[in-house]
Amino acid sequence: MEDFYYSAIYDVLREQGPHADNLFKLKRLKAKVVRLSRPYRQRLLVDTPEQDQVAGEHPSLHHLLRSRKRQETRLIRQIVDDNDETQTTSTTILRAFATHFQPAFQPIKSKDQSVKQLIECGLRTITTGMRATLTQPISMEEF
Repeated sequence: MEDFYYSAIYDVLREQGPHADNLFKLKRLKAKVVRLSRPYRQRLLVDTPEQDQVAGEHPSLHHLLRSRKRQETRLIRQIVDDNDETQTTSTTILRAFATHFQPAFQPIKSKDQSVKQLIECGLRTITTGMRATLTQPISMEEF
């Protein structure tokens, strides 16, 4: 859409009409281009720290360059997966993350009888002594 407005501006500049009419058309097209790019430019201030912002400031080229630099530094370009293979494409990086974290989010297997006993136990609150016992590291005998 922005390219359309830029080509319209170029067409107005090539016209041989009265200068005042052309100036009016150019100002109107400029306002449309500014309005079109405003939401994008406002997003540039989202990651800008408060100490770098001035009240009532509009995003500038400085903010755009800083935003792009932040994006570049945050981009993961390569990883080494669980098989010690280097992954460099975004698809293989996502797949490596998914396969690495998938086991951590699987349901924990438990016996139905154990769950029923725990429910029927009737404990409503955990005392301080119980909490201390539950938060202790697992010993070798328990493991």
